[in-house]
Amino acid sequence: MIKNIYKLGVLSILGLSLLTSCDEDTVVYNGSDFVMFNQASTSSLSFTESAGTIQIPVNLSTPQSTDVTVNFTITSETAVAGTDYTVVTPTLVIPAGQTVGNIQIALTDDDVFNFSKVLTLKLTGSSLSNVSVGLAGQAGSYEKNLVIANDDCPTQSSLWFGAVTVNESGAAPKQATATGNEDGDCDVLVITGDLGDFGIATASFEFFFTPDFEGATTGTVNVPESLYCTGCSNNLDVFYSAQGIYDEETQIITVDYTVRRSDNAGYNGTTDIYPTP
Repeated sequence: MIKNIYKLGVLSILGLSLLTSCDEDTVVYNGSDFVMFNQASTSSLSFTESAGTIQIPVNLSTPQSTDVTVNFTITSETAVAGTDYTVVTPTLVIPAGQTVGNIQIALTDDDVFNFSKVLTLKLTGSSLSNVSVGLAGQAGSYEKNLVIANDDCPTQSSLWFGAVTVNESGAAPKQATATGNEDGDCDVLVITGDLGDFGIATASFEFFFTPDFEGATTGTVNVPESLYCTGCSNNLDVFYSAQGIYDEETQIITVDYTVRRSDNAGYNGTTDIYPTP
């Protein structure tokens, strides 16, 4: 049976040891100029098929005296170029003196219920020999999976794509990120953040949406118990699970969650999650 421990007490058990066991990501920078995608630590971005023309920013580390042409490829096993999407900017040029350019992709919106599509967008090189691609150790800086979610799914979980606020009673609001999963499945929202209010731990969890009835804008949310962090509390693993409700009109997800250590010590809490204004 799970032991319910007051939050302040459990933070001294879980949080303090997390501080000493949490490894930081290492980014290697060799000093040369480079081009890269934003959010280098994120491997995927999510959009709905009704988003129209999407723009993916490409950043140049320092302005150059001449135009910089950035080479890229788009591949997909699930989407057909010209049918499901069209590349508006087949050539990306960052003008001399500037540091940002955008790859533009027009998405095709239809009224057919089908599986979502995933495009793999990869930066492959530049026109200047002194401008490299990406940051070493950060695959998300040069390659992104673009999850194109179907907007004809039973639920509209894509309403939460992007930055969301995690607001727990008695705690300061925190920021998190919501996307589709790598397969673009309907009715699945992936939220990455400090959902258990550890103060330092960040993890990704799949929220499964189920409508109350056909055509409903409300329903239930279930987060199966998943690993929060490995050996992070007295060398024990910590797990997170939750269940609650969602409302597409207010765009609020409310869940009752449980954070449980592998010796069954843990605590419970309630969180509201909504798009960041």
